[in-house]
Formats: sequence, C-alpha cells, structure tokens
Amino acid sequence: MKQIRSILFPTDFSRRCQVVAPAVAAWARFHKAKVILFHVIYVPITAYGHFASYSAMVNFDVLREHAEAALTPLYDEVFQGVIVERVVVVGQPTEEIVKFAHSHPVDLIMLPTHGSGKMRALLLGSVTASVLHDGDCPIWTDAHVTTGGHVSEAPTSVLCGIDFKPKSLELMEAAHFFANEYGAKLHFIHVVPTIEGTGELWPPQDWIESRVAKAMEDFQPLAKQAHVSTELEVVEGQVGQLLHDFAMRHHADLIIVGRGAMHEKFGRLRSHSYDIIRRSPCPVLSI
Repeated sequence: MKQIRSILFPTDFSRRCQVVAPAVAAWARFHKAKVILFHVIYVPITAYGHFASYSAMVNFDVLREHAEAALTPLYDEVFQGVIVERVVVVGQPTEEIVKFAHSHPVDLIMLPTHGSGKMRALLLGSVTASVLHDGDCPIWTDAHVTTGGHVSEAPTSVLCGIDFKPKSLELMEAAHFFANEYGAKLHFIHVVPTIEGTGELWPPQDWIESRVAKAMEDFQPLAKQAHVSTELEVVEGQVGQLLHDFAMRHHADLIIVGRGAMHEKFGRLRSHSYDIIRRSPCPVLSI
C-alpha cells in the first residue's frame, strides 16, 4: 500500500458531503495529504429538448464561477491547515470523477453513500456505485445508514474481510499498513457463503467444513508474507450481514475489503462488495 499523498473528495454540496468532510480532513492531516475538492456541473441536455437550445441557453462560465465561489465558504473551516485544490468541471459526474482520478496522481477517493429513507437505504447512490465500479484506486465510503453514521476520523479497530482471490495478499498488506499507521487493532475474517432455503443448508455441511479448513490453511503463508500475526476467524453465512455483526462486536471503525475485476460481463466489482458497503456500520475502504 503506497502512501496517501492526494485525496479526491467529490462534492455535490449535499448535507451528506458536509458530514463526511471532517473525516476527509482528518485523513488528510494524518497522512499529510492534499485534498482535491471536486465538483461536477451536470446539466442534462434532455432538459433543453434540443442541442441548439442547450448550447445557447446554458452559460457554463457563470455556473463554474458560482460553484467555485460556493466551495470556499462551505469547506474552508473544515479544511484549515490542509492543502486544498479546488476543481470544477462540466460533464457527467461519474465519468468526470473517474477520468480525473485516472489522469492525476490520486491515491484515494473519499465518498458519501447517500443512503436515506427505508427504500434508499437498500441502495447506494448512483454516482458512488458507478465510481466503485469504474475506479481503480482505493475508495473510502462512509457508513451507509439513514441517520448520521459512524464516521471515525482516526480508526482504532480495523476489520479486513478476505476472500483468497488473487489480490488477497495485497489486501492484507494494505490492512496491516493502515492498522500500523493508526495504531489500530487489526482483525481478519473470511466468510464461507451459505444459502438457507427449503429447510436445508446449501452448500452441504461437509463442503462448508472443507472450505473452512482450506481457508485456515491458506491464510498462514499469506500472513507470513504480509508480516501479520493476527489470527483469522472463519464463519459461514451471508457475507454482508456477518461482516456487519463482526464489525459491531469488535467496535470496528473501518472495514477493508477487496474490490477487483469480475470476469462476468455485468461487472468488475466483487459480488459481495455492494452488500458489505450497504450494511456496514462504519466506513469501508475498498481496494
């Protein structure tokens, strides 16, 4: 895990972005990193019916000036003592965030999840979900809950969920790095997914037991390479719910999970990542 020197913080001026801002500032101060306050002006062309009307009626220079002026009073107090760069662009939010992160030395993206209300709590905000899907660098998301959320400025208990995919060693090294940086307690967990339907457990119990034993066996050489002495806890059940329960039990302020390519045509985010982020009682750092 490389040092964090530049943090991209996209903001739409929402209340949730303001709630997350102190955590962004705290991470920047701790890592002596620059914060890039990033706002995207998005005016859909369909709102104007025709391209000629769109280009004639929308004065993007004025919109950009207003957005740049709004960034200063909204965040200046929060980011006192932090080097801040303000960037305002025009375009589609997800595309511009990902493009900027790809073309600039961004080490971390920090985002709110925008969960609110009974139905919205089941979903991630569309921009956050898309950036998680398309972004390549580590992405921090706040707790996806309807009221406030636990946004810790300095983690004291870090939970790392590993799945023994090809980048598990990289993930363990990152978790070890962050735990050491913050002096936090580190926990590792592996979940053997199960499905309860028609009164029977699936997969069968003997298969589950074999996967538990295999996980314990595979963990040891990875732990040695990652220079970690923390033991692994292996459990069975629904991944998102169990990581939530484990985080609550160990008072975790940060969950670290892998976010990597899927070979299926419908996505590159690992199949359980959305559910983990959606259920998490604390911020999630996906790598």
